[in-house]
Amino acid sequence: MEQPESKYVAKPFITYIKNKYNWQAYRTNGNKYQSGFPDWYLTHAKYSPKWIECKHLTLKLDGSPSYSVQFTQPQRVVFPQWMSHGVGIWIIAHNNLIGNLAELERQYSLLFKPANCYDFLSLTQRKLKYGR
Repeated sequence: MEQPESKYVAKPFITYIKNKYNWQAYRTNGNKYQSGFPDWYLTHAKYSPKWIECKHLTLKLDGSPSYSVQFTQPQRVVFPQWMSHGVGIWIIAHNNLIGNLAELERQYSLLFKPANCYDFLSLTQRKLKYGR
């Protein structure tokens, strides 16, 4: 069974940026020899390469997205190490990007802003530490 992260976030996003903007996308494989890597490595002829991690957001009772996402233990170690060495990691997070052109474009625009991984990691760390 396909995971929500792949079905609702990664596949529509990767398909969109490949078809509309000519990005190349390379899926990383987590296994016993390689863990903690972001989901995708993106390259483009005009832009700097990007590491992206796709996350599926759950919805709160009021229908708004919960921006609290889960990272694997290796990601909670590796991501800060990479970022401390200047490697940007962009988080693409939504509950459903399928056919949502406005939101696909908004998510795409994040690739041209400072890496946003710190924002999501800090929320996750607070939740782990304080249970909120």
